Amino acid sequence: MEKKILFILSMVFTCSGVVLFWFWALKSALITVRWDIISDKLFENLVFALIFTALFSWVQLVLTLFLLRTK
Repeated sequence: MEKKILFILSMVFTCSGVVLFWFWALKSALITVRWDIISDKLFENLVFALIFTALFSWVQLVLTLFLLRTK
């Protein structure tokens, strides 16, 4: 039962972190007024968001494997 709760909490943590970071990446790029700057800022933020998503995916994978190993 504890493993299920920890797994659900880790999924919520991972998903909320990824969603918040993508929201920040899009919001901070779209605040810019000039369109030529928006494309550069948006590309930069989306690259950071992809890296952050990959990082969170690895953390989620490690947590899942750890929870599956423990009894």
